[in-house]
Amino acid sequence: MIRKILLSVYFLFSVNFFCFAQLPEVGELRASLKTISDSVKYVNALNRLAMLMYESNVDSTFYLAKQAREISLRHNYEKGKADALNNLGVFFNLKGSNQLALYYYSLAHANYISLGDSVNIVQTMMNLAITYYSIGKDEQSVKWFDAATKMGNQLSRDSIMGLVISNYLFTFPQKFSKKATKYNIDRVQKISEKYHDERQLLTLQSVIASDLLAQGKEKEGLQIYLRLTDIAIQKKLFLTSIDQLAIIGGVLAKKDSALAVAKVSRGT
Repeated sequence: MIRKILLSVYFLFSVNFFCFAQLPEVGELRASLKTISDSVKYVNALNRLAMLMYESNVDSTFYLAKQAREISLRHNYEKGKADALNNLGVFFNLKGSNQLALYYYSLAHANYISLGDSVNIVQTMMNLAITYYSIGKDEQSVKWFDAATKMGNQLSRDSIMGLVISNYLFTFPQKFSKKATKYNIDRVQKISEKYHDERQLLTLQSVIASDLLAQGKEKEGLQIYLRLTDIAIQKKLFLTSIDQLAIIGGVLAKKDSALAVAKVSRGT
């Protein structure tokens, strides 16, 4: 159960840190919506804004993605429809409606296949893998992770593989030997540095912290989680910080309930 919670936090932190990094863009996009007359550009702006709104107002994500989908359908804009469907999948994922998340991810995946959009095909495979794991269908989850890994390894631009590998390690650590875990963590590190992806470097720390906890190295793992929680609070990623503090409190409560309360209270 705790691993499912940890995966949820990791997924949220990945998405939300990326959104924070683009916050200045939100105001620009909102303003641009009033002046864009081209339907394709308007849909692209709606989908981009929907992605950026996850942390601050997830309901806006739903509204914007729904609007983007409706306009895309009217104008037969397949890429816009696929992006809107993927945004809807993430919305329902964050809301805990996993069956609906699977539905929209599957639709987006099919659309990306018809478009030949390899990067987003890999992304939706990963999203499906995460969601199947969340509902306890590990076999299906592994199937999608393996497919995402296989296809992702063939991409010339492999930035998405940082997230795929991290999520796979985070979700099924038992599938990797110590040597393979180290190799993959090093690979994610190199990919992150190659693309100057600060988000991925931070989310990689969540993977490392989770691995440390699994090894019984609670002190080291918790130190990383506390540092990541501080970053989330500083960046106003409050949903993420609350979930991370809940994990920290859950681990500490097994040994020292008073300390758990103190640590969790520091972030509230």
